[in-house]
Amino acid sequence: QEGRQEGRQEGRQEGRQEERQERILDLQQTALDLIQANFLQLEDIAKPRISALSDLQRLRQLIRALISARNEEDVYQAFSACNPDEPIH
Repeated sequence: QEGRQEGRQEGRQEGRQEERQERILDLQQTALDLIQANFLQLEDIAKPRISALSDLQRLRQLIRALISARNEEDVYQAFSACNPDEPIH
């Protein structure tokens, strides 16, 4: 009984982890789609930065910023705001 319950709990945790990973991948793809649609010239710069972001909240913040980005500087500022430790230029 106890072992079975632990197994179910581990299974649920793994399921949640997989679901979270899928959401991260979806948001990363959305961010990349926005770059490709509006700032294709920045794709090589953006791709590794997007891939490095694995925090759902920061990814959502980045997507919101990319939606309203009007120029390259806005994109750089969006990445900077989501990952303040990393220099962009």
